[in-house]
Amino acid sequence: MEIKVISEIASAHEGDTVKLRELIFSAVSSDADFIKLQIFNFNELVASDNKVFSILKKVELGSFEWISVLDYAYSIGAKIIAEVYDDKSFNLVKGHKSIKGYKIPTSDINNFDLISVISNENLPVFIGTGGATQLEIDKAFNIFKDREPPILIHGIQSFPTKVSDSYLEKISLLRNRYKCEVGYADHVDAEDKYLAFIIPAMAFSRGARYIEKHITLSRENKGLDYYSALNPGEFINFVKIMKQISGSFSDTNSIEFLGKAEIEYREKMKKYAVAKDQIKKGDPLTSECVVFKRTNEPGLSNFEFFNFINKEFNQDVNKNEVISFKHFS
Repeated sequence: MEIKVISEIASAHEGDTVKLRELIFSAVSSDADFIKLQIFNFNELVASDNKVFSILKKVELGSFEWISVLDYAYSIGAKIIAEVYDDKSFNLVKGHKSIKGYKIPTSDINNFDLISVISNENLPVFIGTGGATQLEIDKAFNIFKDREPPILIHGIQSFPTKVSDSYLEKISLLRNRYKCEVGYADHVDAEDKYLAFIIPAMAFSRGARYIEKHITLSRENKGLDYYSALNPGEFINFVKIMKQISGSFSDTNSIEFLGKAEIEYREKMKKYAVAKDQIKKGDPLTSECVVFKRTNEPGLSNFEFFNFINKEFNQDVNKNEVISFKHFS
């Protein structure tokens, strides 16, 4: 099962296109599968009396700046997911060669007009579900009933998000209800060197096939969106580990399936029937004539042994010889 890592830049560029280019370059260098950019028009996003998000005015980029940044992204092979907050932002980036997908932020999960327009694009669509009700998700998801289903992204940002607020069980709940691919937007404290890696790994084990993780040039500078962001070197390690973890799961849905390593383990570690003493051709197989030991080659296991009780040997068997199917007609 392959895992896809999305490098989330968000507001880490702080309105500086030079810094934004550095972030994109760092994300590409980490081998992240996608890079997510938040594109918005401040006046359409934030009410004039909302002081909490007034900082977003400082990080807003103009149309020319965005196109220039996307051109740069394309030139270095960056695969961009555009998280757009309004029609104007969507129309600005629509069709650009660097855009490989779109994300509907949770704030716009009820913006059915925007979702409908984006659903017509022949590109993957991600929908943020953090803090959304089941009815809201249902209505947004149903827009895609005649199209390729969207990828639902669970997770919230609480600057940073407490582990107890991660609600990883919702990943499998989303998968089971909507029968679609699901991802996880991780926002735990990046200073916690263990949980910053463990929580995304746990999300993968719950069924998340996309992991969204913030990146910053220097968390020590405590810039915007630094709380859960990894530095470039840390992000390289994060991608590497996530890719390794994804190899621990296969697509099998059967306990009966045994992989090559399991078969080798079985043959090496299990006990097989060994002749306790010399056995003559024509003698019957009994419990008294064998012992079970680890051997250099597979033979009759305890489980298989009882299917051959009282069957006659078709050849002589030496003491300590492994007893297998070949000894019976």
